[in-house]
Amino acid sequence: MPKEPCIVLAKHQSAWETVGLQEYFPPVVFVLKRELLSVPFFGWGLATLKMISINRRAGRDSLMQVVEQGRE
Repeated sequence: MPKEPCIVLAKHQSAWETVGLQEYFPPVVFVLKRELLSVPFFGWGLATLKMISINRRAGRDSLMQVVEQGRE
Protein backbone atom coordinates (compact mmCIF):
# COMPACT_ATOMS: atom_id res chain seq x y z
CA MET A 1 0.00 0.00 0.00
CA PRO A 2 1.35 3.43 -0.87
CA LYS A 3 2.35 5.70 2.01
CA GLU A 4 1.81 8.92 0.02
CA PRO A 5 -1.58 10.31 -1.13
CA CYS A 6 -3.01 8.47 -4.13
CA ILE A 7 -6.18 7.83 -6.11
CA VAL A 8 -7.69 4.38 -5.70
CA LEU A 9 -10.22 3.36 -8.34
CA ALA A 10 -12.53 0.61 -7.08
CA LYS A 11 -14.68 -1.35 -9.51
CA HIS A 12 -17.64 -1.09 -7.11
CA GLN A 13 -18.42 -4.81 -7.08
CA SER A 14 -20.07 -4.60 -3.67
CA ALA A 15 -20.69 -2.30 -0.74
CA TRP A 16 -17.48 -3.65 0.82
CA GLU A 17 -15.21 -1.00 -0.70
CA THR A 18 -17.41 1.77 0.68
CA VAL A 19 -16.60 0.59 4.20
CA GLY A 20 -13.48 -1.55 3.82
CA LEU A 21 -11.25 0.79 1.85
CA GLN A 22 -11.59 3.46 4.53
CA GLU A 23 -9.56 1.22 6.81
CA TYR A 24 -6.73 0.80 4.29
CA PHE A 25 -6.57 4.34 2.90
CA PRO A 26 -7.44 6.93 5.55
CA PRO A 27 -8.43 9.72 5.04
CA VAL A 28 -10.82 8.90 2.19
CA VAL A 29 -12.79 11.20 -0.10
CA PHE A 30 -15.42 9.58 -2.30
CA VAL A 31 -16.29 10.49 -5.89
CA LEU A 32 -19.93 10.44 -6.95
CA LYS A 33 -21.98 11.08 -10.06
CA ARG A 34 -23.20 14.68 -10.06
CA GLU A 35 -26.63 13.44 -11.16
CA LEU A 36 -27.14 11.89 -7.71
CA LEU A 37 -27.22 15.35 -6.15
CA SER A 38 -30.56 16.05 -7.83
CA VAL A 39 -32.34 13.10 -6.17
CA PRO A 40 -34.72 14.54 -3.55
CA PHE A 41 -33.59 14.08 0.06
CA PHE A 42 -30.86 11.55 -0.80
CA GLY A 43 -29.00 13.94 -3.08
CA TRP A 44 -29.47 16.84 -0.71
CA GLY A 45 -27.86 14.78 2.03
CA LEU A 46 -24.96 13.84 -0.26
CA ALA A 47 -24.43 17.52 -1.05
CA THR A 48 -23.69 18.21 2.62
CA LEU A 49 -20.81 15.70 2.65
CA LYS A 50 -17.27 16.39 1.49
CA MET A 51 -17.27 14.42 -1.76
CA ILE A 52 -16.10 15.11 -5.29
CA SER A 53 -19.08 15.22 -7.64
CA ILE A 54 -18.24 14.69 -11.30
CA ASN A 55 -20.06 14.80 -14.61
CA ARG A 56 -19.32 11.34 -15.98
CA ARG A 57 -19.91 12.54 -19.53
CA ALA A 58 -16.98 14.96 -19.23
CA GLY A 59 -14.45 12.15 -19.76
CA ARG A 60 -10.87 13.26 -19.18
CA ASP A 61 -12.00 16.52 -17.59
CA SER A 62 -13.70 14.47 -14.85
CA LEU A 63 -10.46 12.68 -14.11
CA MET A 64 -8.59 15.98 -13.90
CA GLN A 65 -11.28 17.29 -11.54
CA VAL A 66 -10.72 14.27 -9.26
CA VAL A 67 -6.97 14.91 -9.24
CA GLU A 68 -7.31 18.65 -8.57
CA GLN A 69 -9.99 18.41 -5.89
CA GLY A 70 -8.32 15.35 -4.40
CA ARG A 71 -5.21 17.41 -3.72
CA GLU A 72 -7.30 19.84 -1.69
